[in-house]
Amino acid sequence: MKTTPNLDLVLTGLIIVILVITTQIPINTSQVQSQQSKIPAYGNFATPIPTKNIGPGAPLILQPGDCQYVELVEDLDVKGGYISRIVYDDFTQEINLVSYNVSIEKTSSGLLKTCAPHDAESGLYDFTLITSDGKEVTIPRSFWVIPNNLSKLRLLFMTDLHFGAGPGAVYDGDVNRISAFILANALNPDLIIWGGDIEEVDSEVDMRNTQVFRYMLLYNYPVLSVGGNHDYPGNNYRRFIGPTRWVRLIGDKLLIIGVYTVPYENTGNVITWDEIKFLEEALSNYSYIPFKIIVTHYPMFYYQGELTTRYDDEEVLKPYRPPNITDTPVSSYWSVNMTAFRYVLKLIEDYNVTIVFSGHIHRDQFVKYTSTRTNTTTYFITMTTTAHGTSMYQGVLVVDLKLDTCEFDFPFKPLTFIGFNNNTRKIAYNSIPVTLYKSKVVKTPYSYYIEVSNSGEWLPSNYTALLALPWSGDLKPTFVVNATSGASIIIKSHRVLGDKLYLYINISLPAANKISLLIQGLMDEKPPILRITYTTTPILNRTFTLYIDISDDVSGLDISGINIGFNGTQLSYSLTPSSLTADLDKITVSLKLTMKAPVQAVTLVTATVRDNSGKVTTKKYVVVFYPPGATPAEKPVYEVVEETATQPTTPTTTIPTTTTPTTQATSTTPITLNTQTSPTTYPSTYTTSTPISTLESRTTTTPTTMPTTQMGGVNTLIITSVIVIAIVIITAVVLLKMRKR
Repeated sequence: MKTTPNLDLVLTGLIIVILVITTQIPINTSQVQSQQSKIPAYGNFATPIPTKNIGPGAPLILQPGDCQYVELVEDLDVKGGYISRIVYDDFTQEINLVSYNVSIEKTSSGLLKTCAPHDAESGLYDFTLITSDGKEVTIPRSFWVIPNNLSKLRLLFMTDLHFGAGPGAVYDGDVNRISAFILANALNPDLIIWGGDIEEVDSEVDMRNTQVFRYMLLYNYPVLSVGGNHDYPGNNYRRFIGPTRWVRLIGDKLLIIGVYTVPYENTGNVITWDEIKFLEEALSNYSYIPFKIIVTHYPMFYYQGELTTRYDDEEVLKPYRPPNITDTPVSSYWSVNMTAFRYVLKLIEDYNVTIVFSGHIHRDQFVKYTSTRTNTTTYFITMTTTAHGTSMYQGVLVVDLKLDTCEFDFPFKPLTFIGFNNNTRKIAYNSIPVTLYKSKVVKTPYSYYIEVSNSGEWLPSNYTALLALPWSGDLKPTFVVNATSGASIIIKSHRVLGDKLYLYINISLPAANKISLLIQGLMDEKPPILRITYTTTPILNRTFTLYIDISDDVSGLDISGINIGFNGTQLSYSLTPSSLTADLDKITVSLKLTMKAPVQAVTLVTATVRDNSGKVTTKKYVVVFYPPGATPAEKPVYEVVEETATQPTTPTTTIPTTTTPTTQATSTTPITLNTQTSPTTYPSTYTTSTPISTLESRTTTTPTTMPTTQMGGVNTLIITSVIVIAIVIITAVVLLKMRKR
């Protein structure tokens, strides 16, 4: 049959339309999260430890070739093991995994003789046991290989971290903890000591978070930790951190003993005789070690300054028993059992203990104690809380130990430092305030946002840090760096291994500067989303609650970038979510409003939010307040301005400031913010989900190529385009049939 020219022209046009449409369909990468793997919650990266006497808070400490015994929680059929750590190679400028075989001999049920490799480099390692059936059981950050001839040691003391709590909101405590951990990288100690009250309550959730944050932000640093009264009875502490008491030797020069002091039930005592016996045996067995340190949560003294006396001086060392006896240096906690107090103090005198570290009282108190009986001097250093409430400030303390001479000093001193000088107020300001190094880490299922500011002129400004961030292996990280003038952050190398993203970064952060790093597993193309809900009608002269749901799946929400305006008065708030240990991609603001007026009143609520990539969303809502008993003729709350989104041309470096209103026509109550999270079920087994193992005597791996981001999900435009294509194809088929006729 004869072909119609007009029909041929139509078919050609349809083909061109199909090609144009298919080539112009945009792929919205912000929708990829529908099928992309997420970074699991922090707690999922923690593992219960299978050992009784070592853990992330009590590592083995060995020189190359040395052997020690490891006690198992349950009898595992262990056939071998290895130690592994991430290192940065200055020559290749790459991150590598280094591992060594470890000699393990099972001497009895549940007891393993473990020896450090002769060729092992100094550093802190993960320790992995391999069972007869091939399973791997890892005790993270629990194997510390030290050099043979240590002559000095930098020690960083933290105490009363109180994971799960804060001085006000939990968020404030999280900022303090993260600030202390980031500051630790700048101070670069050889060893960190935690002085108890690591969690707020004996909670599995808090202990999992503690283990993960310790791994994530303190990867290179050994931690020795004791339990406190808030960790009692210590079940979860032992599962995720390690033993509540321990003895550790650092070469043949330094002895550190951790003792568990808590108010024991039905006694009022802060220490049991079993604990005292443990202390005495350790001091006796290692009496030849010249430098001795004891770590105990409860301080023996409540005093600031010098004391020259002896353990049995009943005139000076009286028990604190108000209202009759208050003028005494003895702490009220130990006053309950003066027999135990004097016995322990005699041990300290007899064995010439150099330093006793304590916490609990949330203030600095330094006591120089000289025994008139033994002519020995012991320094009792009690420090303020690192993260919780206090009458002074939250802090950390750096002590440089000279192991050959048993001397020490404090290399970083605030202007308020008085050391061991007397003070009638029984308080000192000797520690380093963590707020000088204010930091935060915000996590979402697809990203991290890290922000650090420095306001301490006498603190280190140039340093390197190795971070180990929980990660999802199929996410390809991209980085957005931001710094004020004079500061910089350089990512020297990064690598995804197993379920971690390792970053080696170089930081330059002089005082009065700020840096930030946004790590994205997906590209963020959307601004934050705002939605409002309410359950009651706004009534005049009554409190009305308006809920603002805010979400940003990729970059996460910048809490300091949330601004709420009400009825013409613009207010800036730094809102408080429940915790930085939760994903901060979705939050709910509960806004309580009150309008005082005699007749129906129309008000305006303006909400502006910003995500961590700088994108801003602003919405405006009318809120109509009705007289009591009135029936609303329309919706009492509705949006009046379309959503607007702005994208800064360059990343902002300005720290947000708070605007204080000059007038206020309405009365408002403070805004509170609740993070809604669903219960998380954690695995209880010891085996790791993605082990990185090798049985070679030493292996240095080369960087792997990270997978490209997989595109998944569709947006509205794609769906519309597919429908149009389908219509065009159907039309073409019909025309072809007409042509054949």
